[in-house]
Amino acid sequence: MTRQRVNSFELVSKELSARLDRLPEDELRRISIRAARKAVEHIGLDHPIIDDAFAALAAGNFGDSPVRDRLMRLVEELDERQWDLQDLVDQNKTPKADQSKAFTAARAANAVLNALDSDPLASAQETLYEANAAIRDPDEIRRLVEGPPAAGGVAPKQAPEARP
Repeated sequence: MTRQRVNSFELVSKELSARLDRLPEDELRRISIRAARKAVEHIGLDHPIIDDAFAALAAGNFGDSPVRDRLMRLVEELDERQWDLQDLVDQNKTPKADQSKAFTAARAANAVLNALDSDPLASAQETLYEANAAIRDPDEIRRLVEGPPAAGGVAPKQAPEARP
């Protein structure tokens, strides 16, 4: 029995998710990178592993890699931190704002992690899902999907021009 991959972004917008299904791979990559960058910038996440991941994305290095492994560990650490803070919020020992900030940091880092996925469609879907959780602005998510095709991200690989 084959398991079908879950498209979390459909929970955010079925319309935008369906639009992603029709886009070419290079555009899906650009959207993933724009969304990941927007999430990181929105919350001010600054970490050397994030920088390394964006360098890998700019170089077109997708899929399994040491950078992706390090980023996965960072995401796990950030997720654990936000759950620890949630426990403290539940005990009235810390403000909800602290947990919310930690949650959005984990989501932004996970957006970058998903941008590195080897499957361009899955990358765009999951990066946008996580970016939505970090940014919390549906209009911005729409702009990321509908934005100009040539803006930011990975340049499409083109064949060299023929010379006469």
